[in-house]
Amino acid sequence: MKLNDHIKGIFLDIGWTMCRPKSGHWWLNETFYRLADEEGMEMIDKEQMEQVLDEAYHLLLENHRMDDEEQELQQFFAYYTLISERLPALELNRDKLYEISHDQVYNDANYIFFDDVEETLQRLKQRYKLGVISDTWPSLRRVLQNAGLSDYFDGITFSCDLGVFKPDEALYRDALRKLGLSGPETVFVDDNPICLEGAEKSGILPILINRPGKASMQSRFASIEALRELE
Repeated sequence: MKLNDHIKGIFLDIGWTMCRPKSGHWWLNETFYRLADEEGMEMIDKEQMEQVLDEAYHLLLENHRMDDEEQELQQFFAYYTLISERLPALELNRDKLYEISHDQVYNDANYIFFDDVEETLQRLKQRYKLGVISDTWPSLRRVLQNAGLSDYFDGITFSCDLGVFKPDEALYRDALRKLGLSGPETVFVDDNPICLEGAEKSGILPILINRPGKASMQSRFASIEALRELE
């Protein structure tokens, strides 16, 4: 996809734009599946699991503003504790809950970066300012750093920094300020049309990414399947 000549900056989401969850779920990591009782897991029907995960997710949405990984660890411990209380068949005791929580925060291997990410960032960095706008937690700074990707970005905006999630306009304002650009001078690549609508309201050109392996999203926005399609 060739970008217009007036574009000076590109914002990227992280999840399903630059990386995917190794386990297939952003918060039910491989350690969760290893420590949860196998027979107990089989006893839980899909609808019950979805209801509990939805309730636990709302806990993550509350008090999202945080500064460091220790606060993140506490929040995820509360998240997994709630799941354990609602689903006792999983037989997750306190030690197991801590191990799962620690893995969620401190294990970079939970995130698999797509093959085209670094090569695309290298190429785009020669022509554009680059930024991140992502609904995520403090540990992702470390993950990006350890993956050798942080230095490609001129500005990083995380939801945990502001305590709000996309499509809240505060995230887009913060991202534009960090790059020193106006909305019409930038594009935003994200896998969620709702987040792209928020960007559009800030004057940012939305681009939907439909990565193979994820349920395809339909929208009125221009779309790509890989970052390497950006020119």
